Amino acid sequence: MKRVTQILIIFVILFSISFGYTLKWANYDLIDPASDITRSLAYSPFTDHLYVATRLTNPRIVILNPEDGTQIGTLNTMGTGFEVGTYTLNLVAVADDGVIYACNLSAPAYSPTSKFRIYRYVTEDATPELIFDDALEGIRYGDSFAAVGSGENTYLYSSGFQSNLMAVFTVNFTGATLLKTITLPTNDAARQGISPVAPGGNMWINGAGSSYPPVRLIDFSGTIIAEVPDTIIAAGGSSSVMHWSVGPIKVVTATNASLSSTLKSSRYYEDELGTITFGYLGDDSDSLMLAYEGTTLNNNQNGSCALVYDSTRHWIYTVMGVNSIAAVDMNSLIRVATPRDSGLLAIQLDGKKKEYTQFERLERHGDHDLYFTWSNSTIYVGLTGSTLFAPYQQRGLYIAFDTDPYGPNGSTSQPDAAASIQTLPFAADVIVKLDSDDLVNIYSNDPADKWTTGVVYKWNGTIWVESEIGGLDISYGAMGLIGDGTDSLMTEIGIARSPMGIGSDVTTMRVKVYLAETDVSGAVLVAFPDPGQNQIGSSVTFSDYYVFDNVGSGIYPAKDVRIESASSSIDGNAIRPQEFELSQNYPNPFNPATSIAYQIPSAGDVQLRVYDLVGNLVAELVDDHQSAGIYRVEFDGRQLSSGIYFYRLKVNGQTLAVRKMALMK
Repeated sequence: MKRVTQILIIFVILFSISFGYTLKWANYDLIDPASDITRSLAYSPFTDHLYVATRLTNPRIVILNPEDGTQIGTLNTMGTGFEVGTYTLNLVAVADDGVIYACNLSAPAYSPTSKFRIYRYVTEDATPELIFDDALEGIRYGDSFAAVGSGENTYLYSSGFQSNLMAVFTVNFTGATLLKTITLPTNDAARQGISPVAPGGNMWINGAGSSYPPVRLIDFSGTIIAEVPDTIIAAGGSSSVMHWSVGPIKVVTATNASLSSTLKSSRYYEDELGTITFGYLGDDSDSLMLAYEGTTLNNNQNGSCALVYDSTRHWIYTVMGVNSIAAVDMNSLIRVATPRDSGLLAIQLDGKKKEYTQFERLERHGDHDLYFTWSNSTIYVGLTGSTLFAPYQQRGLYIAFDTDPYGPNGSTSQPDAAASIQTLPFAADVIVKLDSDDLVNIYSNDPADKWTTGVVYKWNGTIWVESEIGGLDISYGAMGLIGDGTDSLMTEIGIARSPMGIGSDVTTMRVKVYLAETDVSGAVLVAFPDPGQNQIGSSVTFSDYYVFDNVGSGIYPAKDVRIESASSSIDGNAIRPQEFELSQNYPNPFNPATSIAYQIPSAGDVQLRVYDLVGNLVAELVDDHQSAGIYRVEFDGRQLSSGIYFYRLKVNGQTLAVRKMALMK
């Protein structure tokens, strides 16, 4: 029976939501209220750095630490033309492949011979290349600047003050070319903000000035697709714009740097006919005022501002040109970070929003996603998909753990008759099972209808011992909540790192997640990792499983998880490769990333390195002691030039294999 008192407690927690933004840090070191010296910033997930473009006196691109806003360096701006003229460096942008672009401000009104210039940094420590230098018929450009795409599918965009034109550039190995000029709906329509949806596709635009044009979505010809009402997002004037999304939730955010230096966000919806409608994101979502030194608001008629979104931290970084550079946490509006609290109700689960970031996603199979992370006290698991549960106890969601992979305890046997599974891929010692309960109503808005019962099975050396999961109370060892069908169906599970749950001292573990019929049909419906075999039948044998070598605190690092294979026999003994093997990378040729697999028949010190054609070390992919098994690593060559590269496998200091691969950009 469901515990009414627990449900009342969780109801209060789930609906005690505070809307708004949370300021993480503010930096005023590069701000001058008198001169509007700082107008732009960009973020690179490849380096995890912010780049801030400053102009006047000492034009430079400053590197900031996104975690706290402190300065950690500058890009090279010497010998490029940045150091002469009035507005030689104005804005910066980062494309999807991590390449950094910068532009000047061409201002024919101040200098009739002014040209619009674009610079490219292939890497953060590279010398910038001048890739575009043209007067563009004396039109002002460089008040707004954006980049989208990668490699030779990179598009750059710019517009300017008192202009109804936007220039679109394509990029190739030798430079940038003007592709087309788009006529905008009005003057200043994209003066302070361009947020492309895709290369050569639709784009969000925003402006500032006396006309206060609204935030708009336009197509590649300049035709208006949708306008955001001023009452929702930018009453009284606006500046920069940015679109972003979390799962199925789509958002457009704009600044009001002209009058109030605030952020404002709107959720938008697109129907099957392409019609877009808008609404508040939660409540009327005005931000805190991002004022100078946190106290003084400097109005900026230019509305100079920039916005970028960091999907890993779920933060927005913004420049308010004469007020601040700041980082703002968006979890108060859309929660994507898994709560890492402690106590009786160790996690807050609402079942509607994904409380996991994309960084935490392990795999996707069809319409199912698996998310995995942990804190000091809890293992968090999330699954998406509309087929996870059915009434009348016909399906059970299982998470099998081997918490001592190198110890003797555990069993390969299934603790119940689900799906007639012959064997588990390892000797599990803890299995958490969530029942599919006929009382669960995935379409109800009442949280009392959303939790499910279940069992924690523990192997005592001889038999499986079970204990009941008591609803939304993790002190029983685990708890689970089922989402609804309106957003993205999400089943969320918390497993306590305690004696009642997975155990208190787990540092390494093997994991298998599967959904199985518990009746006589014997169907396995979902399995992670997917072993690549038919999962419907009465004699399913699992083969693949995850290995986590370092179960620490906070978000798990993706590089610390791998997939291994086990025996298909009933005894569950692990398959040991019979010989060393280094496979050909796939895909090959590749751009920009490829996968390299290898196997070792016995434990040893493993080294996998990549070299260029003349023998220079390019990357060290593996340098670790590894047990026997099959491994796969990813190699990202986006910072390298096209050409032939070699990768070499060494075990215990002995070279065992060398293979060749081709990077083609």
